[in-house]
Amino acid sequence: MPNLGSELSPSTVFKNMIAAKPWLFIIAYYIYSHQGSTVEELRESTGLNTNTLKRGIWWLNKYNVIECRNEKYFIKPEYVKVIENLLYDHCNLKRMHLLKLDKVFIVLTVRNGRIDYWSLPVDYVEKLSFYEEITSSEFLDREIANILGVDIKTARKITRLRELQKACRSNHQTREE
Repeated sequence: MPNLGSELSPSTVFKNMIAAKPWLFIIAYYIYSHQGSTVEELRESTGLNTNTLKRGIWWLNKYNVIECRNEKYFIKPEYVKVIENLLYDHCNLKRMHLLKLDKVFIVLTVRNGRIDYWSLPVDYVEKLSFYEEITSSEFLDREIANILGVDIKTARKITRLRELQKACRSNHQTREE
C-alpha cells in the first residue's frame, strides 16, 4: 500500500480517514488531548478496551497521523492544526461525541470498551430546521419521516441528533459563564 499521506494534505488525509473509519476520531482526539500518553493511560482516559485502542493506534500509525516515542503516543505536528480545526465542530458529552465532518454529522459513543457510531447528512437537519421555522412548530418522528422522505429509524436518529445538539449548546454556554 502506498504512503497514504504522500500526495494529499494532512487535512484531506485526516478527513478521509475519519470518513472511512469514524471510530478513529475518538482515539485521535484522546491522543491529541493527552499528548505523550501510554496505551494504559489512553485506555484509562478513553474507557476503551486494550484491543480496540491498539487497533486504533495501528490504523492511526498506518495513516501516518501519530508517532510513538518511548512507548508514548503523540499526534504528528502536521495533524495538530487539522484536529484543532475539527474541534470547532466537535462536542464531547462524557462518553458521547458529536462531530460535524464537512456535510455529515457523526455521533460516536464509547460503550462497553468499544466505539459505536452512526452518521446523518447535515442536509436532513437543515431541511427540518427550515420546515420548523416556516411552520413555527416541532415535528414528531413520523412527521419527520414523511417530511424528509426517510424511514422511521432515520427520523429517530435525527431527533436524537437534535437533542445532542441542544445538549452541546447548553454545555457550551455553561462553560462560557
